Amino acid sequence: MTQTAGNLSARLADRVPAYYPDLAVRAATVERVRDRVLPAPGWRTPRTFRALLHLGGGGTLVRLLHAKTGPHVAREYERLTGLWQQGFGRVGPFRIPQPLDLMTESDTLVTEHVSGRRLLARLALSLLVGGRRLGRWRRRRMIHVAEWLARFQRATRGGDRTTLAAYVDAIAPKVARVPGLPDGLYPHLCNEVHRNRWGRRPVMQAAVHKDFSARNVLYDARRVTVVDWEGGSAWPDVRTGPVFLDALTFSTNVLALARLPGVAWDRARRAADEFLDVYRRRARPPLAAELVRLAERVFFLEYLADYASGRHALSPKRGRAADRFARRLVRCLDDGGLRQ
Repeated sequence: MTQTAGNLSARLADRVPAYYPDLAVRAATVERVRDRVLPAPGWRTPRTFRALLHLGGGGTLVRLLHAKTGPHVAREYERLTGLWQQGFGRVGPFRIPQPLDLMTESDTLVTEHVSGRRLLARLALSLLVGGRRLGRWRRRRMIHVAEWLARFQRATRGGDRTTLAAYVDAIAPKVARVPGLPDGLYPHLCNEVHRNRWGRRPVMQAAVHKDFSARNVLYDARRVTVVDWEGGSAWPDVRTGPVFLDALTFSTNVLALARLPGVAWDRARRAADEFLDVYRRRARPPLAAELVRLAERVFFLEYLADYASGRHALSPKRGRAADRFARRLVRCLDDGGLRQ
């Protein structure tokens, strides 16, 4: 069912008091919020609404409502509830939205209001325009995001370990469906990982977000908030991944900004490297640069597999810019990213 501000207001009216039993909430009004970042043909626009809760004292309390399809809503509510129950909702200046309600009859997840701007838009601007001021801003934000990820993983890591060699073996069925890869590229990379000492060395596993990108990071002057947890680990379930997985998702999505007109590959590559360098040093234990570079090439294969299957945001229908970016990743796979 397509949600509108009107029918959400009617459903919300009798549920609001449960969120804030100590407050005299007289009514609730809902309005649609535009949530399009870097609009492009075919990009999906989430249906996001904002609820204004009118208090007895005359003030308002603002909360967000996300209207998606039912299974996605239920999964995100489950993930957020589990993370908050384990005490991971707030870590210093970093936070995850606190879930308030799951309105199954209207496929709506109600969370606390999270303020801030999406990192993606300003990050893209810094790569388009360049300059020292935006460069310093970008480096500070890369440090903040890397620190949050490292601290979150230290808190959620489990006792089990895995290896990069096991990871590259696990993605073999997906890679088999990728068209256009040079002959022998995957077997060559697989052998390289198995021969490398870092490929065989165990690494820690932690809870994963699985869509950790600049689009899902909100920032303001005081804090960083990470949203959109529907694909994440069902903590404290054992379905976790190697600690570098979310870091590589973020850095590859930074690289993907090179598909925008005016963004040079070299500039996007430097921004991605800034993030990865901070992250690997903040991780506990710190990750070797050789391991991260090798893992990045393996991750490119999985990214391309999702691209080829149409499951990724950069699916084939995205046009020539996305195709050029995909070919660039193949060249990085072929030579480790050293040849431009």
